[in-house]
Amino acid sequence: MTVSASHAAEAARSQVQPRHVLCFLGGEHQLAQMSDAAHAAIGKFATGFEVDTTYSIDHADSKMERSFGVCWDRVAPGAWTPADEEAVANHKSVLY
Repeated sequence: MTVSASHAAEAARSQVQPRHVLCFLGGEHQLAQMSDAAHAAIGKFATGFEVDTTYSIDHADSKMERSFGVCWDRVAPGAWTPADEEAVANHKSVLY
């Protein structure tokens, strides 16, 4: 077995499974509403997802502007508008 084939076989056996993380930003005191909507979606069609109650918060997260800024160049050109940037800057709750 070659080195690359060995690495591929090892990776195939890995217990680590990739996960998608979705981040929703809301207005003031909207965490419960966002959580209810997420749980409804999970029950209907998004099985395998879960709401993170450790990091979801009902107040602004000072790291959001930087976090979203990291991915702005990873979407289609023009996908972000000034209104999107303002919404990130002015969010009041975060659901993961």
